Amino acid sequence: MKTSTLFDKYGRRLKKSFTAVISAFLFTALLSFAVFQSARAKEMTHSLQSGYSRAFLDLTSNVENIKYDLAKCMVTGDAREISRLAGEIFRESAAGGASLSQLPQGDVSLAGTSKFLNQVGDFTNNLSLKYMSGGEIDDAEYETLLSLRRYAEDLSATLAEMQTKLFSGELCFISDSDSSAAALSGGFEEMEQGFTDYPSLIYDGPFSDHIENKSPAYLEGASEITQSEAQKRINNMTGLSLSFSGEGGGSLPAYAFSGVCKSGAPVYAEITKRGGMLSWYLCDRAPETAVLSADEARNKAREYISLLGIPAMRDTYYEIQNGIAIVNFAAEEDGVILYPDLIKVRVALDTGEVIGCELHGYIMNHTARQVPPFSHAESEVLEKISPKTSVSSVNKCLIPTKSGGEIFCYEVRCSFEGQEFLIYLNSETLRQEDVLILLVSENGTLTI
Repeated sequence: MKTSTLFDKYGRRLKKSFTAVISAFLFTALLSFAVFQSARAKEMTHSLQSGYSRAFLDLTSNVENIKYDLAKCMVTGDAREISRLAGEIFRESAAGGASLSQLPQGDVSLAGTSKFLNQVGDFTNNLSLKYMSGGEIDDAEYETLLSLRRYAEDLSATLAEMQTKLFSGELCFISDSDSSAAALSGGFEEMEQGFTDYPSLIYDGPFSDHIENKSPAYLEGASEITQSEAQKRINNMTGLSLSFSGEGGGSLPAYAFSGVCKSGAPVYAEITKRGGMLSWYLCDRAPETAVLSADEARNKAREYISLLGIPAMRDTYYEIQNGIAIVNFAAEEDGVILYPDLIKVRVALDTGEVIGCELHGYIMNHTARQVPPFSHAESEVLEKISPKTSVSSVNKCLIPTKSGGEIFCYEVRCSFEGQEFLIYLNSETLRQEDVLILLVSENGTLTI
């Protein structure tokens, strides 16, 4: 009994000692982990701060250079120098936009600053092209240059002031409860206020305000329908019972609807307020094993276009992705392919069901057009194509421009060393307007 009692006594002591050791070990491990995590967090914060600092300093430098180059443009009459300065402004504005996107913005929208950086490069590049073609800057363009320079000066001054406050500790990139410095987003809010009265710029470029404010050509003069009328139309089109879910805004106001299809997958659709036309439709399901061929899917897409009641559409290219054939259609008039009037139809290759369509391009662009005579002989067109290529076809078409306009062209499909191309020549001047690379595979055709 005495021996047993002795072992029990030392056993309890050993157990307590072991527990204490384990507890101390765990405490030390947790403490070390906490210290490591804290150090890592500080390292990550420092890394972020360094990245933000670099982006902010780059943005400040970009805007300052834009300011000086715009001032030089005001007094330069040499076409080559205008072109060089425009190239510099274009590069600085693109770099400035990239730097801006890397900065912490908080809840502040930087739409005004971003728009300025896009337009200043685009506008000056457009002036350069005009100069190089023998044109001159007119009074309206001069006033726009002057306005852009003033905004660049104001933006540069605001950024310089923010930089001073960052260096002095009045502002910081990342808010810290232990710091009295204000978040940088407060400075951005003040910066955006400088663009409150920023004018609309209309010019021949992709960031021109006339593109953003473009109205749907196909719905011109159409009357507005009610929500209940739109619901009847979408339910008749789909054969489903969809419910109103809100309104779509932007350049194409619409009624939005949602529900489920027969397979139980969610369905979304929009009907335009004006004209009551289907804008887009999507049954969000993943097709199973493909059964239909690409040609069969294209036939299903053509049938769907007919059901929508849209005449004179020509299927142009298609692409197969994840068991879905996406077939592109363009309007056709007098043998001329109207590429801006685009409709996309999505066909599931397992059942042949149309599970999506998009008519935005058609609605925004389709209208009656004055088709030119296309008076050049095919031999004249081919003279403008490199003799090293092998031409397979020549078509007549209408293509969109980056500035939102349209140009009638001859479309020449040719190949060089196994690679196919589409070359677009102006229908009147035979000047080359664009060139695209065709990527043809078993999954369809893509253009680059």
